[in-house]
Amino acid sequence: MRLLLLPYLLIALLISISSLWAADPELPQISALTAIQDGPRIQVRILASQRPVFSSYQLSDPERLVIDFPQMQLAPQVGPPPLRSVLIDRLSLEAPTDFDNLVRLVIWLRAPADYRMEQQNGSLVIILEPLPGSPLLALNAPQTSQKTGQSETPTTVAATLQAEREDAERKRLEAERRQREIAEQKRLEAERRQREIAEQKRLEAERRQREIAEQKRLEAERRQREIAEQKRLEAERRQREIAEQKRLEAERRQREIAEQKRLEEERRQREIAEQKRLEEERRQREIAEQKRLEEERRLREIAQQKRLEEERRQREEAKKKRLEEERQKRENAQRERMQAEVERAKKAERNRQNELAKRKNLKVTKLHPASGPATLRFVGFHPQNGGARVSVTFNRTANMTTQWVDTHTARFIFAPARVVNRMNLLPLQTAAFNTPVESVQPDWNPLDQTVSLTVHLSSQAQFSVQRHDFRIDILFEPVSGQP
Repeated sequence: MRLLLLPYLLIALLISISSLWAADPELPQISALTAIQDGPRIQVRILASQRPVFSSYQLSDPERLVIDFPQMQLAPQVGPPPLRSVLIDRLSLEAPTDFDNLVRLVIWLRAPADYRMEQQNGSLVIILEPLPGSPLLALNAPQTSQKTGQSETPTTVAATLQAEREDAERKRLEAERRQREIAEQKRLEAERRQREIAEQKRLEAERRQREIAEQKRLEAERRQREIAEQKRLEAERRQREIAEQKRLEAERRQREIAEQKRLEEERRQREIAEQKRLEEERRQREIAEQKRLEEERRLREIAQQKRLEEERRQREEAKKKRLEEERQKRENAQRERMQAEVERAKKAERNRQNELAKRKNLKVTKLHPASGPATLRFVGFHPQNGGARVSVTFNRTANMTTQWVDTHTARFIFAPARVVNRMNLLPLQTAAFNTPVESVQPDWNPLDQTVSLTVHLSSQAQFSVQRHDFRIDILFEPVSGQP
């Protein structure tokens, strides 16, 4: 069994290795990945053959930052650098097999952190810092101690205790990292074993099917040979019996023929006349009876066909009428819903025009920094329980209005607002998370001092808005009855 399966397993392994290392020479490549730690701040630099295009999003449970590079490939022997810090647990750089021409960088964080991205000389630089007030800042603060030739001071004891606590914390974090790596290795090994078992079962099933088919073919040939042999023996036996019966029958018939001929001739003459008479009467009666029965059957069939045709026509008319009524009801409901959406959009546009007209008539006064437009800080996406959460963070409170562009597009407008870091205007492609949200497109109008967020939906969905200080969460959930 194992010797039979070995060639198939080798072929599958060679195909998977060739597909993994087959690279398109026309696509740009990521040639290097480095990480530099400067106190609590860490800089991760990605070097590519040309200016990279990317999309990023931050996930939780566990905390991690994901950066996708579409239409790019990973150069051979390029991997994440060894990095150990209190902020970053590890780095992973790979080309997922679920997507074509995609390179993904995942930064696994030990705690939530702030990050920003910059383009420097064709490289993408990601700068990560702990959040203000994070205990990670205390772990990076320098420790001082004083020593004397005779005894330890309280400051030295405190520094020693602090060093012991830091060492214990590093050991705990290292133990957690090893446990996660062991669990990940076990999961990957279990998946590999399951794939091997499934492949073995498939090959075994194919072998069994071939053996069963071969057995059936041999059994059919054997049965055909046995049947042919039985037919031949049976034919020979019947020929011998027929020959013997013919001989005996010929002798008996020769004796009886003469007597039978005489008696038969007399009887035949008498019966011929009687049969002719009876046959003629019977034929006349049968012809009349057949004509009567045929006419009755034809009339019954015509009546049955008319009745069935009328019932079928009535059923079809009732079905057509019911379907037409249902279609009209759906069209009326859709028309009313679309009319209501158009009316709401028109009303929102009229309100916006009136507000703009009022603002034009207002006296221009110098605004203090505290009353200026809110600054967009971050746009995030989080899948959850079949739905999705889109988060928008400003440095201060911003007013929000909503409008439906169509049944699959919703627009959220924040005013007064502005954008300082144009990296926040990059679109979020979220179709891979299998949620109602297909993509998120931020935009900024400096003239109107408005920041808009256009959300494209893959199916009809409903949303609700939650405010948390300067962060606004928009929760999308599928409409009941929709997949």
